[in-house]
Amino acid sequence: MNKMNSFGLNVSAIKQNNRSLILKLLRDKGPLSRKDMAVYSGLTPAAVTNIVNEMINQKLLKETGHVSGNGKPGRRRILVDIDKSQKFIIGINIGTKKIALGVSDMDMNLLDYEEIEISDREHPEKLLMSLGNRVLRMLWELNIVKENVIGAGVGIVGSVDPENGKSNFSYGIWNESVNIREILQKQLGVRVVVENNVRALAISEFNLRRYSNVNNLIFVKHGPGLGSAVIVNRHLFYGSTNNAGEIGHMVIEKDGPVCRCGQKGCLEALISTDKIISEVSKKFGKDETPWLFSNRTLDDLKFEDIIQAYEKSDMGVQAVVEKVLDYLVLGITNVMKIFDPEKVILYGIMFKSDKVMKSLLKKIEELTSNTKASSKVEISNLDSKNKVIGGLSLVLERLFYEREAIFNKNNI
Repeated sequence: MNKMNSFGLNVSAIKQNNRSLILKLLRDKGPLSRKDMAVYSGLTPAAVTNIVNEMINQKLLKETGHVSGNGKPGRRRILVDIDKSQKFIIGINIGTKKIALGVSDMDMNLLDYEEIEISDREHPEKLLMSLGNRVLRMLWELNIVKENVIGAGVGIVGSVDPENGKSNFSYGIWNESVNIREILQKQLGVRVVVENNVRALAISEFNLRRYSNVNNLIFVKHGPGLGSAVIVNRHLFYGSTNNAGEIGHMVIEKDGPVCRCGQKGCLEALISTDKIISEVSKKFGKDETPWLFSNRTLDDLKFEDIIQAYEKSDMGVQAVVEKVLDYLVLGITNVMKIFDPEKVILYGIMFKSDKVMKSLLKKIEELTSNTKASSKVEISNLDSKNKVIGGLSLVLERLFYEREAIFNKNNI
């Protein structure tokens, strides 16, 4: 590369970094005047004016009103904010049993949403093309043109290579490496970002809470699987093979049940919702599970029913859930010892139960002999009914606010 080309790339990178800085200021502090943006960012007033005017022309920012100069004489300053009315986001979540698709505005208010049951294991490209067609139909019905779509964010279970947009393996959805980004970008005609589904949720949680004094966080998702993500110094921690922080595949019982990853005794294999349903089903009857026996049948038993029975003090259910919490606390406390986070965030139906949380926090205190350890544990604020919120957050963070975002529809 010659010096002129290198210089051009450096100038472009600086410009992009400055644009990102302005966008993040407006995200975190709300409407600001150009003068205030210069003060907060350290950029010159002339640079801020040029950047803001360019982004207003691109319909990324808008002027929203005026503010006086704190009682001082002089011209009132014009406020500028992100124009959230002009751009839209696509979110996709690919799970082991269901796929969720959604289109939202920039405040992540869903404009269209649907969930699809996964039945037969289709060829990856065929499945992704089918999802792409469904998304294109959504955009058409919402009268949204591609030029106004920031991008699509895909969260998927398993090991992901986010840099190259690939799913390395996905626990049975498909048994091969799949370049999701390449296939969907070609199909949708918009930029696509791909991430492990739990890491995508962790990004969403971290950014929506606007943590100012939290730099290190562990996010744990309980469901058909057990996933986790680790944030260190306000950035996701990946490790050498993009598999860091996999609490679900920490071996808890050496000769325990075989996990879907192939190991024996993984935490996930011991406490997943499917495992809990299986264990409670063995105890189902009027003696050990009287509330369940009176109100549900074995054929239609759901995890939500089990948590309700736990709250009703069904003896057999309590035994299963308490054992699950013992296992989970082992995993959480071990990870806390390694990473020493300010917060541990729990996501899943089970954690919405006050009785479950009370027991879990007590077990953490007993195991660690430290009341401060349990005070770090909180329930996620994310809407569990919105399965695409992780994908939506990916787009905002990586395609809109971060430095590598290029606001050019041809940059696909």
